[in-house]
Amino acid sequence: MDDEVADLFRTSAVVEEESDDTEQENVVEAVPSELPSLTTDPRLSLLPSRSSVSGQPKKRSLTKRITRAIKNHVESAVAGSLWALLVFPVGVGAGVLCAVFLYVLEKCTEVREDHPWMLFLLPIAGVVIFLVNKHLGKDAVKGMNLILDEIWEPRSAQKQRGSIPTRMAPLVLFSTWATHLFGGSAGREGTAVQMSVSFASTYAHFLRWCGVNLQKDDTRILFIASIGAGFGGVFGTPMAAAIFSLEVLKSGILSHDATIPSLVASITADWFGRYVLFKLGSSHSTYYSPCLRDNSHTCEGLISESLDADFTIVVLAQVVFASIIFGLVASLFAFGMHTWPTLLKRLLREPRYHVLMPVIGGLLVIALRYAVDSDVYLGIGVDTIKEAFYPRKVTGYAWLMKIIFTVITLGSGFKGGEVTPLFFIGACTGNVIARVLQVPDDQTNLFAALGFVATFGAATNTPIASMVMGVELFGGAHTIYIGVACFLAFVASGSHRIYSAQKSATGNKVVLSAIAKAFEKPRMSISSFRGRSASRPTLLK
Repeated sequence: MDDEVADLFRTSAVVEEESDDTEQENVVEAVPSELPSLTTDPRLSLLPSRSSVSGQPKKRSLTKRITRAIKNHVESAVAGSLWALLVFPVGVGAGVLCAVFLYVLEKCTEVREDHPWMLFLLPIAGVVIFLVNKHLGKDAVKGMNLILDEIWEPRSAQKQRGSIPTRMAPLVLFSTWATHLFGGSAGREGTAVQMSVSFASTYAHFLRWCGVNLQKDDTRILFIASIGAGFGGVFGTPMAAAIFSLEVLKSGILSHDATIPSLVASITADWFGRYVLFKLGSSHSTYYSPCLRDNSHTCEGLISESLDADFTIVVLAQVVFASIIFGLVASLFAFGMHTWPTLLKRLLREPRYHVLMPVIGGLLVIALRYAVDSDVYLGIGVDTIKEAFYPRKVTGYAWLMKIIFTVITLGSGFKGGEVTPLFFIGACTGNVIARVLQVPDDQTNLFAALGFVATFGAATNTPIASMVMGVELFGGAHTIYIGVACFLAFVASGSHRIYSAQKSATGNKVVLSAIAKAFEKPRMSISSFRGRSASRPTLLK
């Protein structure tokens, strides 16, 4: 009996073991069917699948990637070619307009210099400029700020029609000629850029009439390219112009999507502008200076022909000091450009009395001219800029007087640009700094060249464009000094800029604010460190 019971228990145990083995086999077989993604999805599986070991899908994936890459490159090439064709007429038109503008502007300067009494007509000319722009120009009187506003926040939902008024070009053109003819202190790049963008807006109208409807982003890129075309056509520095158009929109950020259009437009405007100027018997302004040499001999040539272009710590320290001064001077100029119109409007509270703003400005310019007994601060001042490259050729207060003359002229309602006066201010500042630091006479041109480009870059918040302009104008022998001057002046200028509509990505004082916040944090004590170490994760205990 006992043996039968024992056999019965052994048989039941064997049956249970067989059933357990069968269930385990069923579970193992069920796992692949229930969770196929763990083995088939390559992102989740730790073991290579059979298909991946064979290499078939890899070949197909690689083929797809190659095909996609080729497609992207072809699309980029086609888009770039189309944009080049699209902006080519803008470059041609901007180059021709800039050449005619510069030629007539040169004649206006010659007429004023031959007839000094014309300065007394400056207040009357200012009233005419103010009334014409007020009644005919409307929004066009905002100038460069209107262009920046239209690029970022268009007034009309149908921006593809072109939102910059066509009347901006002739109004700013004749207003600038009148300003220089009667002795106002102003520049020329603002006029060139506004004419170029106005021409591009009219061109967008024409494209729409032809059936080519530009979308919002397309029109934005077209306007950016036209900024480069106007800048390159008036100064003859196409690479700096292309970068300026990408950099001026938002401080700290480049608009890379408009790189090819801006480059093509600026180079085209430079080519056609030079050709038309040559046919008219004129040319762009060139800034010659004595070569830097160890001996006392000097020669006429570009600064790139220097034989003393080696990098030295002493000169670098002097450049750093000068760069800070350039940034502060640029801030002073930008502050004056924004403050003077506000003071005049507070003085003349009623809008109907704003017509007296150019009268006040014109009378002040006349009074200042006879107070300093000099005509060098009237007009563009290219001759004085060239003299600033020679030691002791300009007065120690020339940079300050040019700031005052330009702020009064432009802030009172006259028309023109700010960049050429910035060249004047920066070059004269560099000349004075070289005198203060007692650098050798054959290095005066270096500091004048640095002030020329660094002050411009600091006031417009375009340090990269100003550095490239320095290389284009003065050669690459002093690229280190030019780069240091442009970027340090940009930082030293703070948040001041001449274009109020220009956006800022991070602000120029981000480094200083970060350092200040670092000093505000409490110091870490040993007890706080122990407290942190006591609360380590359990995995590390």
